[in-house]
Amino acid sequence: MWFFIPVFILIAVAVFFVSPVGKGLTGEWVIRLFIGGSKPKKGKFVISDLTFVDGTHEVHVDHIVVNKQGIHVIETENMAGIIYGKESDTEWEQTLEHGKIKKKFYSPIKQNSGHIYSLKKVLNTDVPFFSYIVFTGRGSLAVKTVHVPVEYPLAFSQALKSKKAQEVLDLKQAEDLYHSILELKKKS
Repeated sequence: MWFFIPVFILIAVAVFFVSPVGKGLTGEWVIRLFIGGSKPKKGKFVISDLTFVDGTHEVHVDHIVVNKQGIHVIETENMAGIIYGKESDTEWEQTLEHGKIKKKFYSPIKQNSGHIYSLKKVLNTDVPFFSYIVFTGRGSLAVKTVHVPVEYPLAFSQALKSKKAQEVLDLKQAEDLYHSILELKKKS
């Protein structure tokens, strides 16, 4: 009878990972690995899973990287199938089962734009913000963008490391901004 316990645990874990919550958490965890941790001496500060209130709305941001260039806001998606969308579209489309199933979803670019708007509102800063959309690689991307990168984890990680933007913060300013963002988490 005791052997049913490991079987039950395996089934529960499998069910969790195919649920929407499980897929979302798995996607965020994968991206967290590619971002890496904070490296204060190098001026890199990472915050994952930030929820805060901007005065009127509760906002959830998957990942933020603060460095000398500014604030990098990352929206994570863990979706299968073929993903279609354009930077200007309000809705994107997920196609599954060789086109037999089509699902509309809110544009992650628009979603992340809202996150950035809320962060600017509560932080009251003129520091540059950079938006990234990262799909975990379970699906194929048929997305057309110009200003906001929509990437798989490895390409995103390389893009973040090699981003050519003017450094606008010194180490202390970047750290202070990081702590200001952490304070948002505590207030929620």
